[in-house]
Amino acid sequence: MRLHQSALKTLVISLLVFVAALVLAFLGIGLKYNFGAEATVLYLPLVYAVLAVVVTSFLFGWVRYELNGGVALAVAVLHDQLLSFALTSLLSLVFPLSAYTPVFLVAGVAASYVFSVPVLRDARQTLRSNNSLKREQAAAEAVKSGKPLKFTVAVIAVLSLSALIISGNSAMLGTVLPLFTGLFAALVSSCFLTPYLWASMDPRISKRR
Repeated sequence: MRLHQSALKTLVISLLVFVAALVLAFLGIGLKYNFGAEATVLYLPLVYAVLAVVVTSFLFGWVRYELNGGVALAVAVLHDQLLSFALTSLLSLVFPLSAYTPVFLVAGVAASYVFSVPVLRDARQTLRSNNSLKREQAAAEAVKSGKPLKFTVAVIAVLSLSALIISGNSAMLGTVLPLFTGLFAALVSSCFLTPYLWASMDPRISKRR
């Protein structure tokens, strides 16, 4: 298994961001809440929820897109959840969070599915329709085919975020912040992580359908 350079860089950068956010949170600098909302937030259920979505994603990906698809989807979902949490924690220094933060963090899995599942589907279909292509080439083609959708969603997200910033409603922005960070994390993984994780795995470990 040889991991594509872009996937490796994405994992390293995301890990560094997560560690930085975790250190700041433990030091009491990061992960700021609004109106004393931190008193109502429980993190253990959030951990259980993330583990549940990761396991579910693996099982879904394995059944639908074979073992390498299951591993790629599970890693992408875990990456997106951790990166979203890290970015939310760091940005909370400017936009304090609400008690709904854990719910909106886990809800980010929807963005992971919207972007990563089509990439896995398109990569496998591309490879099957052209056996002369290498797996990394098929992965790159899948990323390219999904760009219009990602561009449209990104534009809508930026416009929505801009509207909240211009309105000066920082409390509302802090509430929905995990949705934007989840969307960003999902965009990153679907372009640089998910397809190349799928491509890096030996196809012989998966039973062809």
